[in-house]
Amino acid sequence: MLTLEEQLLFLEEHRDMFTKLLKQFQEQFGEVNKGIFIQQIDHNNFCYDSIISSIQKLQALKKLQNGK
Repeated sequence: MLTLEEQLLFLEEHRDMFTKLLKQFQEQFGEVNKGIFIQQIDHNNFCYDSIISSIQKLQALKKLQNGK
């Protein structure tokens, strides 16, 4: 099982890779479908950022608990 730090690193890298892939598709399909890809990129970032934020909160709780 991955540690919280490893999970964060993995998710951040995967988010960046997936966003880059969507931008490449956006360029490939041009202006006609640009709005669809912008929405997908925004949704993708929202989902990843939500998960990353939750893991960061878990890390903070874990540090607080270990500090007691």
